Amino acid sequence: MELYHALPFSKKLIKFLKSACVVTLTFLALWVPWLTSLDSLISTTSRLFPLSRGVFEDKVANIWCSLNVIYKFENKFVNTQMALICLVTTLSAALPTNLNLFAYGKKETFLYTLQNIATAFFLFSFQVIYTDI
Repeated sequence: MELYHALPFSKKLIKFLKSACVVTLTFLALWVPWLTSLDSLISTTSRLFPLSRGVFEDKVANIWCSLNVIYKFENKFVNTQMALICLVTTLSAALPTNLNLFAYGKKETFLYTLQNIATAFFLFSFQVIYTDI
Protein backbone atom coordinates (compact mmCIF):
# COMPACT_ATOMS: atom_id res chain seq x y z
CA MET A 1 0.00 0.00 0.00
CA GLU A 2 2.81 2.45 0.81
CA LEU A 3 5.04 1.47 -2.11
CA TYR A 4 4.56 4.83 -3.82
CA HIS A 5 6.66 6.44 -1.08
CA ALA A 6 9.62 4.53 -2.50
CA LEU A 7 9.65 6.65 -5.68
CA PRO A 8 11.55 9.64 -4.28
CA PHE A 9 14.10 7.31 -2.74
CA SER A 10 14.51 5.31 -5.92
CA LYS A 11 15.39 8.49 -7.82
CA LYS A 12 18.28 9.07 -5.40
CA LEU A 13 19.19 5.39 -5.52
CA ILE A 14 19.36 5.42 -9.32
CA LYS A 15 21.57 8.52 -9.21
CA PHE A 16 23.80 6.79 -6.65
CA LEU A 17 24.02 3.62 -8.76
CA LYS A 18 24.95 5.66 -11.84
CA SER A 19 27.73 7.37 -9.89
CA ALA A 20 28.88 4.02 -8.51
CA CYS A 21 29.08 2.59 -12.04
CA VAL A 22 31.14 5.54 -13.28
CA VAL A 23 33.55 5.26 -10.34
CA THR A 24 33.88 1.48 -10.77
CA LEU A 25 34.50 1.73 -14.52
CA THR A 26 37.08 4.49 -14.00
CA PHE A 27 38.82 2.41 -11.34
CA LEU A 28 38.92 -0.61 -13.64
CA ALA A 29 40.19 1.48 -16.57
CA LEU A 30 43.05 2.78 -14.44
CA TRP A 31 43.95 -0.71 -13.21
CA VAL A 32 43.89 -2.46 -16.62
CA PRO A 33 47.69 -2.14 -17.16
CA TRP A 34 48.36 -4.00 -13.91
CA LEU A 35 45.72 -6.67 -14.40
CA THR A 36 47.77 -8.44 -17.09
CA SER A 37 49.55 -10.71 -14.62
CA LEU A 38 49.25 -11.69 -10.99
CA ASP A 39 52.86 -10.65 -10.30
CA SER A 40 52.31 -7.08 -11.49
CA LEU A 41 49.07 -6.84 -9.50
CA ILE A 42 50.76 -8.07 -6.31
CA SER A 43 53.71 -5.75 -6.86
CA THR A 44 51.45 -2.74 -7.36
CA THR A 45 49.23 -3.43 -4.36
CA SER A 46 52.23 -4.04 -2.10
CA ARG A 47 53.56 -0.60 -3.09
CA LEU A 48 50.18 1.00 -2.38
CA PHE A 49 49.71 -0.82 0.93
CA PRO A 50 53.19 -1.26 2.46
CA LEU A 51 52.20 -3.64 5.26
CA SER A 52 55.70 -5.12 5.42
CA ARG A 53 57.14 -1.80 6.63
CA GLY A 54 55.09 -1.74 9.80
CA VAL A 55 52.98 0.96 11.38
CA PHE A 56 55.91 2.51 13.28
CA GLU A 57 58.35 2.66 10.35
CA ASP A 58 58.29 6.40 9.74
CA LYS A 59 57.51 7.55 13.31
CA VAL A 60 54.75 9.81 12.09
CA ALA A 61 52.61 11.74 14.53
CA ASN A 62 49.54 9.55 14.56
CA ILE A 63 47.67 7.94 17.42
CA TRP A 64 49.63 4.67 17.25
CA CYS A 65 52.98 6.32 17.96
CA SER A 66 51.41 8.27 20.82
CA LEU A 67 49.71 5.24 22.37
CA ASN A 68 52.79 3.08 21.86
CA VAL A 69 54.41 4.99 24.73
CA ILE A 70 51.77 3.58 27.10
CA TYR A 71 50.94 0.23 25.49
CA LYS A 72 53.56 -1.40 23.28
CA PHE A 73 51.53 -2.23 20.17
CA GLU A 74 54.80 -2.77 18.35
CA ASN A 75 55.66 -5.76 20.54
CA LYS A 76 52.15 -7.18 20.99
CA PHE A 77 50.87 -7.40 17.40
CA VAL A 78 52.28 -8.50 14.06
CA ASN A 79 51.83 -6.25 11.02
CA THR A 80 48.73 -8.01 9.71
CA GLN A 81 46.99 -7.73 13.09
CA MET A 82 47.99 -4.09 13.40
CA ALA A 83 46.70 -3.41 9.90
CA LEU A 84 43.33 -4.89 10.88
CA ILE A 85 43.25 -2.81 14.07
CA CYS A 86 44.04 0.30 12.03
CA LEU A 87 41.31 -0.53 9.52
CA VAL A 88 38.65 -1.06 12.18
CA THR A 89 39.53 2.08 14.14
CA THR A 90 39.72 4.21 10.99
CA LEU A 91 36.33 3.02 9.78
CA SER A 92 34.85 3.42 13.27
CA ALA A 93 36.07 7.00 13.47
CA ALA A 94 34.75 7.86 10.00
CA LEU A 95 31.41 6.05 10.24
CA PRO A 96 29.33 8.43 12.42
CA THR A 97 29.64 11.45 10.14
CA ASN A 98 29.15 9.27 7.07
CA LEU A 99 25.88 7.99 8.50
CA ASN A 100 24.87 11.56 9.31
CA LEU A 101 25.69 12.61 5.74
CA PHE A 102 23.66 9.72 4.37
CA ALA A 103 20.69 10.65 6.55
CA TYR A 104 20.90 14.43 6.09
CA GLY A 105 22.66 15.16 2.82
CA LYS A 106 23.47 18.86 3.16
CA LYS A 107 26.45 20.78 1.85
CA GLU A 108 27.57 21.68 5.35
CA THR A 109 27.32 18.05 6.48
CA PHE A 110 29.32 17.01 3.41
CA LEU A 111 32.13 19.41 4.30
CA TYR A 112 32.24 18.18 7.90
CA THR A 113 32.33 14.61 6.65
CA LEU A 114 35.28 15.34 4.37
CA GLN A 115 37.20 16.85 7.28
CA ASN A 116 36.32 13.97 9.58
CA ILE A 117 37.43 11.34 7.08
CA ALA A 118 40.74 13.13 6.51
CA THR A 119 41.32 13.37 10.26
CA ALA A 120 40.33 9.73 10.86
CA PHE A 121 42.74 8.52 8.20
CA PHE A 122 45.50 10.76 9.50
CA LEU A 123 45.11 9.59 13.08
CA PHE A 124 44.29 5.90 12.71
CA SER A 125 45.48 4.58 9.35
CA PHE A 126 48.38 2.17 8.98
CA GLN A 127 50.82 4.34 7.04
CA VAL A 128 50.24 8.07 7.27
CA ILE A 129 51.65 10.37 4.66
CA TYR A 130 50.80 13.84 5.83
CA THR A 131 50.76 15.22 2.27
CA ASP A 132 47.76 12.97 1.52
CA ILE A 133 45.52 15.17 3.63
